[in-house]
Amino acid sequence: MNMNRIEVSAEPRSVLGKKVKALRRQGFVPANVYGHADSTAIQIAAREADTTVRRAGKTSLVTINVNGGDTETVLIKTWQRHPYRGDILHIDFYRVAMTERLRVDIPLRLIGEAPGLRTTGGTMFQPITTVSVESLPGDLPDVIEIDVSSLVDLESAIHVRDLPIPDAVTLLTDGEEVVARILPARVEPETTAEEAAEGVEAATDQPTEGAEGGEDASS
Repeated sequence: MNMNRIEVSAEPRSVLGKKVKALRRQGFVPANVYGHADSTAIQIAAREADTTVRRAGKTSLVTINVNGGDTETVLIKTWQRHPYRGDILHIDFYRVAMTERLRVDIPLRLIGEAPGLRTTGGTMFQPITTVSVESLPGDLPDVIEIDVSSLVDLESAIHVRDLPIPDAVTLLTDGEEVVARILPARVEPETTAEEAAEGVEAATDQPTEGAEGGEDASS
């Protein structure tokens, strides 16, 4: 649950369009705040923007403080990073009303140790990494942790219906979807001594490129 609100300082932004490149060179990230009112253009110091994205993701509430005055409660809707430098290029924030239910995808985190990994030599399989939920903003969990200690063999599985969902949160993802299970270890076919010998004989029957070249050169 979002108990610790993340705070970020911002300034009103007058630079728009392609001119934001100059803004980034000055160490700021352009951002927009929308929802429940007109869209507002703001700018955030690049270092603070990066820290906010890393801490908040798309599930933690953020308080934006504009010029040390007005504050707004938001969720990060989307962000863009530079394709190879990784710098934050832009952030979109969505205003939330604390009395209005939201639909959000919550990340899943596997914790604990699955005994079946040790006994079967298999590998952990996690086909989904998020589940969709609905709740009031203040009740949104940042992450849902899943204890995998119940995975004792290849027949064991954890489904969405098994997740520890808080009472104030409504799960929207199909409960029958598998969240985690153990896959059997892949067994590579062994090569017999006879097959290996046949492979060597077949290889020695073929002339090398150097031998072909030698014949051509002497003819």
